[in-house]
Amino acid sequence: IAFLHDRRIIHRDIATRNCVVDDWLQVRLTDNALARDLFPGDYHCLGDNENRPIKWLAIESLLRKEFSYASDVWAFGVTMWELITLGQQPYIEIDPFEMHLYLRDGYRLDQPKKLPRRFIRSDELLLVNNARGQTLCDLSYEMLTELS
Repeated sequence: IAFLHDRRIIHRDIATRNCVVDDWLQVRLTDNALARDLFPGDYHCLGDNENRPIKWLAIESLLRKEFSYASDVWAFGVTMWELITLGQQPYIEIDPFEMHLYLRDGYRLDQPKKLPRRFIRSDELLLVNNARGQTLCDLSYEMLTELS
């Protein structure tokens, strides 16, 4: 993500479904057009004829269709939650058309059980609603490197 942001690219669809593992066992982030066909339940149209990954979007993306480095970092936080929970669907109990209300009211993903304390700190930093995504991305990279 930092690589993309250094080149002024906003991804808009960071999720495990868009990650692949290369021959050297390195995870690569893609923008796989097949994801919408393979994971149709992850994408929903909110009245503008454009399917979006609603449950991975930051509140500013849901409400105002604003995408930024910060919204990419938010999606990365949801992606980390997916990995920690071994592929569980985020916000499974929330109707996609009510996600903006859920987030607006301050609700967030439940903390997975048996999560190391240091990881909780990283997850909380990623799942914040602010406009400092650039610095959070670098910080999250440092924290994840520390955890590995």
